Amino acid sequence: MKLRAVALCLIVSLTFVPMAQAAPSRYYRSSPSRYYGHRSSRYRSYYGHNYWGSGGRYRYSGSDWAIAGGVGLLLGVLVANNNSNYERVRITERQEHEKESLEVRDFCRNIVQTEVTHVTELMSKNGFAETLDYLKKYWNDQGGSSLLDDRSTIAILTVSGLKENVKLKYTFLKDFNEVTISALSSEYQISEEKKTAYKEPTPLSSFEKYVGFDLSNNSRDSQGYLVVGTIENASPAYMSGMQSGDSIVKIDTYDAKTLNAENISAYVANRAKTRAVLKITYSRNNQQKTTALQL
Repeated sequence: MKLRAVALCLIVSLTFVPMAQAAPSRYYRSSPSRYYGHRSSRYRSYYGHNYWGSGGRYRYSGSDWAIAGGVGLLLGVLVANNNSNYERVRITERQEHEKESLEVRDFCRNIVQTEVTHVTELMSKNGFAETLDYLKKYWNDQGGSSLLDDRSTIAILTVSGLKENVKLKYTFLKDFNEVTISALSSEYQISEEKKTAYKEPTPLSSFEKYVGFDLSNNSRDSQGYLVVGTIENASPAYMSGMQSGDSIVKIDTYDAKTLNAENISAYVANRAKTRAVLKITYSRNNQQKTTALQL
């Protein structure tokens, strides 16, 4: 590029500068009596040395070519340097853009991977509705802006205002228990996406919800009584002193031998509507105890 600019300026200078600098021949004298028209110019015309007549004789000196060469080199260097500076600026801007693009791509890839793990954990613990509420609050607290489009079979949560104007989108397919998380940068034309399946928590039985432990028809003692499973901390059963492994003898006045877990759960749910007190008689080391639990 530099050589072409210098060569072009040299050609232009060597062509036009000598023409402008050409001096009349020392043997030429202008004679007003010979010409009745326009007086011949002192300097050589572009159109040739005989343009004004046969008497116009002009010559070039060695300094004309030197001046032309110098002017051409000077112009060529100036033009070449200007082009070179422009190219350097373009290269620098391109390198900076590529660097920023790589940083944005890494950001998109990392946030997608992080959110896939995050969402699956939230869904397994809290379920669909609570997970969406948590995500909206979380991103709003982080300075982003969230928009939820929740329909019967699909829910889309879009988060904007992230780094480099990246948009984060959660697409939940409710019928398939699938979520697709994507990060998009329109400025850098970058898109990262990952799909995964999620599991919602098993719904708590009414007995576990209100009392603090679950019952199973497959878990009975030698006499056929239902056995207490794992008790949740700070639950009514925990606060009453019941322990895992106790045998349920009665629920209120009903013999637990004749009841199955589903019937007990339905009974407790109905009693909980009126905030009733539930009496449970249980056995531990062949000793029976009765406790009253506020539902």
